[in-house]
Amino acid sequence: MFGYVSVRPAEEKLSLRGARFCMAEVEAGSGLAARLSARRAARQLAGRGVKEAVFPADYPLCAVFAKRGVQPVSPMTLYRATAGAILRFCLARQEREPADSSVAFAAARVTAELTRAVWESADSVRHLTLAVDEGGEELALALRRELGVAARVIPRSAMTDAAITLCFDKGARPARGVFLPLYSPALRVQYAVPEGIAAPGCAENELLAALLRCGALQPEELAVRSIEAAPDISP
Repeated sequence: MFGYVSVRPAEEKLSLRGARFCMAEVEAGSGLAARLSARRAARQLAGRGVKEAVFPADYPLCAVFAKRGVQPVSPMTLYRATAGAILRFCLARQEREPADSSVAFAAARVTAELTRAVWESADSVRHLTLAVDEGGEELALALRRELGVAARVIPRSAMTDAAITLCFDKGARPARGVFLPLYSPALRVQYAVPEGIAAPGCAENELLAALLRCGALQPEELAVRSIEAAPDISP
């Protein structure tokens, strides 16, 4: 079960689309009262076996929880699960037609998230590259057999020449084009929150990632609203 850290009075447990959270309340800010409440909340969540929690947006005392083994829910699962939507947003932002684009998917091995993103994009992207060490040939064969799409397969360590490269794990970075590190917090994606999910003040992507992992939210429900610029992402 995930934790949910709130600065508002709340019930002990919160349910969103059937997902249950262990609640903990803290004082706002980073002063003495806030630190004392953070220590109590961290002790409470850790005592219930919580390892990951949704925190308030820009919460300054996550380190207090980390000392008790409670970490913020990582948005990386969310990014990888919605890689297809992220790609579509980037193509639209560049005013580039999918049929005229070149896209590379990079990972050490083929995963369910990578397969989903490739399958969503394969029949509309002109040049498709799989920079994958394990499973790339099998995926390329399935694409050709099922969709009639030819995908180039290269080693993960090779530099791609694609206009957009989606990286599912750490590895060689392309020398050109848009680089989207789906494994890194440097990629900051904002989504249109689906109807029925409302939690004002929380770190939105932490909540969406938790709901996704609980099965209370499906990737196809999420549309990308923006991708913020970051130092290691090409414009």
